[in-house]
Amino acid sequence: MQTGSKTHLKRMGLVLLGVIAIVVIAKIVFTPGTFGRYGHYRAAYIDEEISRPLVHETDASCKQCHEWDFEYHAKGKHSAVSCEFCHGPLADHVKDGKVIGYLKVHKGSEINRLCLRCHDRAVRSRPGDPKVIKTVYYPDHLKKQKVEPDHLCNQCHLVHAPLEYINMANKMFPMLKEGENVQ
Repeated sequence: MQTGSKTHLKRMGLVLLGVIAIVVIAKIVFTPGTFGRYGHYRAAYIDEEISRPLVHETDASCKQCHEWDFEYHAKGKHSAVSCEFCHGPLADHVKDGKVIGYLKVHKGSEINRLCLRCHDRAVRSRPGDPKVIKTVYYPDHLKKQKVEPDHLCNQCHLVHAPLEYINMANKMFPMLKEGENVQ
């Protein structure tokens, strides 16, 4: 073996070339064929996603069969809340236009549990955001309306349009002073 002043540099160069060759070969072997075709991801992923069965749908899908509920919901305070938020995925209910299962109809304290997902705390658009989305805070609402804590939300509110019953009652029996708002 030769022992010159530059032999160690030649050895390091060969090792470095070997490492580079291994990295290049590994990249070729392990990179999917469609990677990078449309940007920095696998193009085949698009087809894989398209072939997956749908689980979640839009509210318009619900409207096809539940038009009455949809119309009330669309004009109510909760119009931005999707049907699936309370009723679960459409895929559990309908497949290929046929009913495959019935979504649970919430009753009693289950309704309060659903309402309290949003109404038992301050709702923010992002965690840590100081701005709070205006909503009805359940404990304050009960105190203000002088309602017992075991009272169910749907005893006063239509769940798909929460102010519907309240506004109807106010038209029949004006209880609010001019300019007051119902919460």
